[in-house]
Amino acid sequence: MHALVPALALALALAPATPVHAAATKAKPTTTAKATTAKAKTTTTAAAAAATTFSGNCVVTIPGTGNPLDPTTWTQPWRVSGCDQANGMGTICDITMFDTATNQLYAYVPLIVDAGSNNFVAPAAPNFFVPNANTVMYMGCGTNAVTTTLKDNKNGAGLAAANCTASGLVQYAGCNGSKFYAAVKSAIAAGTFTAPAVAVSPVNNRLCYSDFSCAMTDMDPQDNAPSIYLVSQNGKIAQQTNANLAMAEFTTAQGGTTVTIGSDMVVQNVVYDTALQCTDFKIPSAIDGLAMNTMGNTNVFGIANDLTGHPNRTCLAPLNGAFVTATGVYAVADTMPGSMAFTKVNELRALTGVDPFATVQAAAADAKVYCAKFLAYSSDILFNAFHVVGMAPAMPVANNMATFLTQRFVASWAGLNCADANIGIGLAFPYTNFMSNANSGIVDGVTFTAKSATPANANNQQDVLNSAFFKLGQLCGITSNTVITTGVPKQCSAVSMMAQVAAIQSTITTAIKNKAGIQVTIDEPGTTAAQATTVATKVAASTTKVAAATATNKNNVATLTSANAAATTTFTVTVAKTVSLAVVYV
Repeated sequence: MHALVPALALALALAPATPVHAAATKAKPTTTAKATTAKAKTTTTAAAAAATTFSGNCVVTIPGTGNPLDPTTWTQPWRVSGCDQANGMGTICDITMFDTATNQLYAYVPLIVDAGSNNFVAPAAPNFFVPNANTVMYMGCGTNAVTTTLKDNKNGAGLAAANCTASGLVQYAGCNGSKFYAAVKSAIAAGTFTAPAVAVSPVNNRLCYSDFSCAMTDMDPQDNAPSIYLVSQNGKIAQQTNANLAMAEFTTAQGGTTVTIGSDMVVQNVVYDTALQCTDFKIPSAIDGLAMNTMGNTNVFGIANDLTGHPNRTCLAPLNGAFVTATGVYAVADTMPGSMAFTKVNELRALTGVDPFATVQAAAADAKVYCAKFLAYSSDILFNAFHVVGMAPAMPVANNMATFLTQRFVASWAGLNCADANIGIGLAFPYTNFMSNANSGIVDGVTFTAKSATPANANNQQDVLNSAFFKLGQLCGITSNTVITTGVPKQCSAVSMMAQVAAIQSTITTAIKNKAGIQVTIDEPGTTAAQATTVATKVAASTTKVAAATATNKNNVATLTSANAAATTTFTVTVAKTVSLAVVYV
């Protein structure tokens, strides 16, 4: 019940700890515009449809020239078979464009509808930005179903022209990644393109996340498209444009919802950006300038920030990732020369802007490092997970975001096979998930392996690790090693607790080093140079306010006569309060 079993080869990054229907094997936080009723309607309908009609093997056929990067194919809907598009169990593709002449990024999300369906709003052509000879494009596709495959009606010629990986990466497919990211990296190196710098969260005084951050990762990082479709109450599907958003049938008042595939990117862009008061990097739609996220711009943000400035906290597509291994669970065969996993992981890295591995031996060594960093930074997510416990995932896997994220780590640890001493790091994950009601099928609890913050054996690195995670839970008000998270624990992301978190993380990284010989550096500075500048700016502004208030009040005091001593005393108190409030402003 508590671990991912090998039979669930496709129960990937956000999978529950127990089996689910095949068409929902990758449970992700699909977001909707409506609240609980809309989510229940969408997921229930999707599960019923998948069970009776759809295989979950999504095949997207590109019309016209068959080249998905040819804008002439965007003016008619692309058709998908094998899955249900309007109910969140289809495939979403998004296209990111880089104009090398102006060094700007733009987005386009082609409309994909079920084969044979006429229930859609005709796709819009790009008008805000029209691709030209200076435009380099990238497309990423993902699904919450079983697989994604791209197809054209030109015997593969259209897909070949767009440099597509049409299938073979399970839920993911993409096109032209190498050329697109080479162009963006070149502009970054030349200083002609600059992505917004990663900010510091005002909630926990740490760097906000990118999709490349280890604290955001799982067993298949940088996957799927974060883009959105609009869906009316009767299932009509449309692109997210200003014009369509203004249509009454897509408003929440008339039962309209939004559908996205979810993914690590949604965990970052929706869950943690909201909880930690961070702002994600969006780019304008080529249709009308509406700000949106794509796989491409999210990866660019990671490349420009974490990969460039904070490599210690970066986790990139590994050899033990579920999209590339032969069975979905990392094994010795995947580490051998000529393995399918080695070929696939380099295909995936090319599609996400990451340098390929030179040898399978280098990839196997990196898999161990990935496990070590994944474990060290999972402490960061666990700490923050209880802070966002009240947020609810739409997929029927867990009862809230805390249990959703913890079961995601438990399942991923098994799929990555990190506990294996030979190909992993030989450490078991320090907690498990459970269902308090076995008939519910919903994960609603966490059990810490340790029962105390003091290790049973200080020389046993597993005991040290387990106790460190229990101690982390204590910061969130957890007093037992078994927690049913039906309520909201104490807030545990306060800035004042970060020093304690850092000390616990130091214990965790030491245990990893002592066991596996891998040193992980937690790159989460309490105060960065950028933050210091921000604080200095606020202090300066506050000082100016204090000075102005003081000067004004001094002038007022000067006009008072000595005969009005009581009024003078009262006003002096007012001055002190003004100064105090100004200091609070910092």
